[in-house]
Amino acid sequence: MTILDLETGCFHLSDSIRVGLDISYADLVELVPQHKTVDIKNGYAWIYFKDINIDALNFYVHVCFYNGSLFLIDFGFTEPEQENKTWADWTEENELKRKERYENWLTETIGKNRLFSWGTVSTYYDPRGGNSSMRMKYGHEKPR
Repeated sequence: MTILDLETGCFHLSDSIRVGLDISYADLVELVPQHKTVDIKNGYAWIYFKDINIDALNFYVHVCFYNGSLFLIDFGFTEPEQENKTWADWTEENELKRKERYENWLTETIGKNRLFSWGTVSTYYDPRGGNSSMRMKYGHEKPR
């Protein structure tokens, strides 16, 4: 299964569940009621998925909606040798290596172009949260 459809901006959670611009928060919650949801009460609401196995990688996927419409998908994977790591094992150096692995995975999976008609795909490192991820962001930032 291909996880990313770059033509439509859809993210395939399984063969039968895909998340794209044509699905609302309410529709996705109804489709997958067993998954954790968080409504932040400021227009942003999240649905969290874990243990999505694709190509021997264990993905987590965090889907963010703003005012009911898809805003971004934050995702990453854990390689088998990383499965039982804890915060005691965390270092910034290791986290930046994870970001680099994500960058390499994206290049192998979708190529170097990260700008599409529906939005962008990128890697991200949050030094305050201490984590790295990949991100599909819908729409385009306005130039400053």
